[in-house]
Amino acid sequence: MTVTTTAPPATDTDPSGRRVVVTVVAVQLAACLGFFAVTAHLVAHLRHDLGLLAGTVGLVLGVRVGLQYALLPPVGAVTDRIGARRTGAIACAVRALGFVLLGGAGTVGALLVAAVFLAVGGAAFAGDLVIGRLFDLGSTAATLALTGVGVSALVAAFGARGPGAGPRAGGRAP
Repeated sequence: MTVTTTAPPATDTDPSGRRVVVTVVAVQLAACLGFFAVTAHLVAHLRHDLGLLAGTVGLVLGVRVGLQYALLPPVGAVTDRIGARRTGAIACAVRALGFVLLGGAGTVGALLVAAVFLAVGGAAFAGDLVIGRLFDLGSTAATLALTGVGVSALVAAFGARGPGAGPRAGGRAP
């Protein structure tokens, strides 16, 4: 008579997913700090080195911000289809490409293309949406409601540190 037992499935030592939340929040903070640390330098470069008018600088920066928020619902649908991990990796690559394009842009058209890449990458890494999908909380459209105020507020609070602390971290623009 042979008795076979199966080992219990390996479980994560952190069933609450706290490490994932901390990681996503830390990446959100780093991304916001990094972006806003270079914003003052970017504006100085656009105004002084490229000779753009203030309205054109505002247009380039406004396209990035407006498009990023406008893309949240469709990017959420894409995240539902391909998964949060894949979306997060794509977000990092697209955002990095946006910064490379931004560094080499010499015309308004090239700056707008770079702004679009930055917006798509930023929308793809919306911290609370990624957290919701990593924990399989249903469709991303409902993730904000399902993750609860705690996680969304934490991501927003750390993300909101970027505009305040980023320029200080980047130093004064010339």
